[in-house]
Amino acid sequence: MRGRCSPASFTDSLPVAAGVFLCFAATLGAIPGVDLWWQLAAGKLIWNTGSVPHTDSFSFTARGRPWVVHEWAADVLFYLIYTKLNPTWLVFLKTAVIGGALSLTLLLSLRRSQRHWLASTVACFTALAGVYFWDVRPQMFTYLFLAVLLLLLDDFRSNHRIASLWLIPPLTLVWANLHGGFIVGTLVMCAYLVGDILDWIVRGEAERKKSLLLVPTIAAGLAASMINPYGWSLLAYPFKLTAHPQVMHIIIEWFS
Repeated sequence: MRGRCSPASFTDSLPVAAGVFLCFAATLGAIPGVDLWWQLAAGKLIWNTGSVPHTDSFSFTARGRPWVVHEWAADVLFYLIYTKLNPTWLVFLKTAVIGGALSLTLLLSLRRSQRHWLASTVACFTALAGVYFWDVRPQMFTYLFLAVLLLLLDDFRSNHRIASLWLIPPLTLVWANLHGGFIVGTLVMCAYLVGDILDWIVRGEAERKKSLLLVPTIAAGLAASMINPYGWSLLAYPFKLTAHPQVMHIIIEWFS
């Protein structure tokens, strides 16, 4: 006999399918073009010269000042898609990357809660609430890579899959060259590590001590992140940026 889909499985899969659809649909929109112009210019410069700049060559008043193009690989990718394919493909890239990040987050929520309607509803609200930020910007790769990292950590902590940790250093390597937000991954792993150690010491949850394996993983991830055009100095860049008063008090997306 052929297996048939039970009413229960249908009612479970329906909200998940609807949630995934809305996660992708919410990111499908025109490109505002706020920062894209200079990212394309940076990508063009890198592609044509074959090197990543370390000083500003665009502006007048700051020409020659140090410049960290922390998102250099994303800039080159945007430039190649824009010139070799079609600008419309940048929208498709945005939809795939951000929609994928939202869908992976839905999957993680579903895995932890086993409540299909609740996980899908929260994912939909998240997709709609972030519409303003779903733009073609290198930070979209941080959304995706952070979602992948959370899934890998969940596999390790819940399913005892040590192999999941092996994927984190190469993930960090690619992440660090696409966007400076890679440091968020290190901070998240440190938070998991501290929390699990406290559970082990305070609550006596012996299984949490396996999270000590995160120590070499964090170290390997940091080492991998230094494989970039700026070396170890890239690690300090996110902290310098968030300590800049104009960034924190003028740019809307950095507001509380």
